[in-house]
Amino acid sequence: MDRISPTTILAVAVVGFYFVWRSQTKPKSLPLPPGPKGLPIVGNLYDLPPEGSVDFLEWIKHRELYGPISSLTVLGTTLILINDKQYATDILDKESAKTSSRPESVFAYEFAGWKQSLALTRDRRLFRQYRKAMAKVLGSKTAVAKFHPLQELESQRFLLRLLKDPKHFPEHLRREAGAFILKVTYGYSVLPEDIDPLVSLSESALEWFVYSTLPGKWLVDLLPFMRHIPEWLPGGRFKKAAREVDGHVQEIIKKPLAFTIHQKKQNKHVPSYASDLLDENESHSDVAWTAMGMYIAGTDTTVASLKGFLLAMLLFPEAQRKGQEEIDRVVGRDRLPILADRDQLPYLNAMVKETMRWHTAGPIALPHRADEDLTYKGYLIPKGATLMPNAWLYNNDPTTYPEPRTFRPERFLEGDGYQPEADPTENIFGWGRRICPGRLVADSAVFVTMAQTLAAYTMTSPVGPDGKAIEPKIGYIPGIVAHLQPFEVDFKLRDPRYEQMIRTTGKEDAYSGDAEILSQVKW
Repeated sequence: MDRISPTTILAVAVVGFYFVWRSQTKPKSLPLPPGPKGLPIVGNLYDLPPEGSVDFLEWIKHRELYGPISSLTVLGTTLILINDKQYATDILDKESAKTSSRPESVFAYEFAGWKQSLALTRDRRLFRQYRKAMAKVLGSKTAVAKFHPLQELESQRFLLRLLKDPKHFPEHLRREAGAFILKVTYGYSVLPEDIDPLVSLSESALEWFVYSTLPGKWLVDLLPFMRHIPEWLPGGRFKKAAREVDGHVQEIIKKPLAFTIHQKKQNKHVPSYASDLLDENESHSDVAWTAMGMYIAGTDTTVASLKGFLLAMLLFPEAQRKGQEEIDRVVGRDRLPILADRDQLPYLNAMVKETMRWHTAGPIALPHRADEDLTYKGYLIPKGATLMPNAWLYNNDPTTYPEPRTFRPERFLEGDGYQPEADPTENIFGWGRRICPGRLVADSAVFVTMAQTLAAYTMTSPVGPDGKAIEPKIGYIPGIVAHLQPFEVDFKLRDPRYEQMIRTTGKEDAYSGDAEILSQVKW
């Protein structure tokens, strides 16, 4: 289903005019933050980013025009755009007790089966249960350290796939990220070569989630009274689409956990997030929803971050050279770097931060909702307002990061009286009570893949027919996650010793995967 046309919205909006008019004409003691002047009934509908655009780039003009905080009102719903890091800290962290809910998404929440999802649930009791369960397994560096060997193994398999087929590095990155998350969450091993059924199922989770929650896609999200329209009437057909989504959601949630339960009964399971929580008698529902939440939240952003790293290595070869020099000096060339080396690799740690700053994978975090009226800097943030922090703006603010579009890891290093610039990861993993519980796992996954890729390969732009390097252009694919437009990379082994090392440690032919077992599991 395509995004709803403004004409259709306008026609149906007339039905809800009374409700919208009431919400727009309530007396307010303070003004909303500044923003464009709206039209009757539809408000700022036509000021939203156009279909097919890159939303986080479209919102930049609001800071230029209106300052550190701005607002729009669309069909009676207020959107607050938080265009400044300190404002985000004040509103989303310091006032987190009042701003940690999610906006109302009628289609996804009430009809399409996502009501209990980690990302969307508005049930505070349930959300606390989820956070508590995830903290047991992911809440500290010590807790996540047990996953380091798995991360290192999947990184080495990524290097092996590059050796065999370097042109398809985006697919290899996705397989690496998916294989690691599925192993950590369910103890499931993906097929080494062929398309894996659980990888495909899990990737569909993100697709169905985006399909269900994309702003402006479902008219019922803009006009909630339409939830009462019968399916057979015009405007009620969304209910049929929601049933289809719900069927997929049930399989996505139940089937992977059924695999873990099956393996535990056979005493053939490997330790994982799901098996650990099942041992502690956590409810199956809590385990299933949080495990799938980890996949949805972690896989796509990790892949996007690593693509950003590869692009930066092409555009800023001096940074690549410095990273490789540090690896050679600290680790040498007789083995690949591992996570235990991390404390001795300050430049690589700075590269991780600079990658996440320079290419912010989640530029507009999932929105928050104000649970009650707030006042801030003389403005009203009304109850029910949707709060949208723009992390891309924060990470590219020249007052915080001079020359922000230059990839310069040194900005995060101390030395010679230089004070490191602000840690950008504070802008990346969410805010307040909605901060990402898997941030430590994501950070270590990015580090080990970057470190091992830098150790084994030199990355350059391919050479065109004219003998000149084909310089990649920075462009983004529209979506929740900031995926880069396709680009090409030439990978060249830095030392002959690495080939045998990669073939030995990658061990792709040493296992067959768990797809056959999965096919026999009843869910």
